[in-house]
Amino acid sequence: PKYNNRHLTIYITMSKKQYVWLIRYGKTEYPLVEFDGPYNSDIDPKEGIHHAQCIANQIASSSASSSPSSPQASLPTKIYCSPFLRCVHTASIIAKKLGEEEEEQQQQQQLKQPMVHFVPFPIVEYDPSSGFWAPDGLHFSPQGYLFIGDSLAPIVKNILDHE
Repeated sequence: PKYNNRHLTIYITMSKKQYVWLIRYGKTEYPLVEFDGPYNSDIDPKEGIHHAQCIANQIASSSASSSPSSPQASLPTKIYCSPFLRCVHTASIIAKKLGEEEEEQQQQQQLKQPMVHFVPFPIVEYDPSSGFWAPDGLHFSPQGYLFIGDSLAPIVKNILDHE
C-alpha cells in the first residue's frame, strides 16, 4: 500500500550485515488534514496502538525466526524517529517490545545506550513550489523522496560508522 511518509521512523539492526527498517507511525487518533492539522496528534488508542504492536511483533519475529548464526538473528539496537507524538508513541511501543525480546536473547542484559534518538525530518514545511510534492499535495514527488533519502543518508551513515 502507498502511505504518506512525511514522518519516518528508522530502525537499525547492527550485525555482520546491517539492516535499516523504515516504518510509518500507527494510525493517528484524529485524521490528519493537510494544511489544517492536527499535526502533533497521538496514535489512535486502539487501532494505532495495534498497528505499532503488529510492527514490533513483525520485527521481533523476523529476528527470532532466523537461525542464531544468521545476520538477521539480531534485533535493532537503535530507533530514530521524528519528535511528533504519533512517531514517538509508535517508536516507544516498538522499543518496549524489542527491549523485551533483547532481554530474552541477552539474558536480562541492559542496553548501554538509549534506544530512541530523535532525528529532524528533512522537509519541514509544505511548499508546493519546491518540487518535493506530488500534484495531489498529499504525497511526496520522486524529487521529494530523493531529497529525503539524500538528507537522511549521511545521518544513517554516521550512525553506522560510530557503532
